Amino acid sequence: MLYPMFAMLLLTLTVGVILGRARFKAVAHKRINPKYFLTNRGYEVPQDLAQKERNFANLFETPPLFYVGCTLALALNLESAGLLFTAWLYVVLRVAHSIIHITYNNVYHRFFAFIGSLLTILAIWLQVLLLAS
Repeated sequence: MLYPMFAMLLLTLTVGVILGRARFKAVAHKRINPKYFLTNRGYEVPQDLAQKERNFANLFETPPLFYVGCTLALALNLESAGLLFTAWLYVVLRVAHSIIHITYNNVYHRFFAFIGSLLTILAIWLQVLLLAS
């Protein structure tokens, strides 16, 4: 469970670096006023930058449910191939979600990756409950 959590950390850091680079580039090319970053409002944000900002924020919304489920499994010393598979599946779906979101941003593709990841979190928690009882 530790490796899937580390992979999610790497995804979050990667998207953060992509976002940071996109922000500097947008300011350098005068696509956005740097004053926008004082409060993150009040100026028109280019769509590609808004997508990256939103995706980075997404990585702090439902993934904590994944981290807590995995941490609980580790704390309770719960191990199973199914639990590990489900944790990696979650990571794969979140990577897919991020790639879709920050590139071509097809809402339907992104939606299926997101719903799949939510169902995977539910599966992780159900396994934790079953294995702990």
